[in-house]
Amino acid sequence: MTDPDRHWRYALAAMLIVSTVALCFAVIFNAVPEANQRLVDTLFGGLLPVTANAVTKAIDAARSVEDASTIKQQSAQLADARPADGPSGRPGDPLAVVEEGR
Repeated sequence: MTDPDRHWRYALAAMLIVSTVALCFAVIFNAVPEANQRLVDTLFGGLLPVTANAVTKAIDAARSVEDASTIKQQSAQLADARPADGPSGRPGDPLAVVEEGR
């Protein structure tokens, strides 16, 4: 199973990571004028959660694709499996449990 939007999701997450790191380095190595301090705070306040959300969604999408293929494989194995040799739990089974009255 493949995810056609996987590459776009990874590209968007990578661009957001690069822009967040670039903004961090710009703020660390360049003095921010007092007049622009709120603008930088707003950029960080908006960019950090968006970046974290994009990275989380990219990772979750990759996991869900893997989980879906695993579930499909396990379902195929169960469909081909023969019944168990152990107790069935039916009344005629020699190992059936019968509750006694108190």
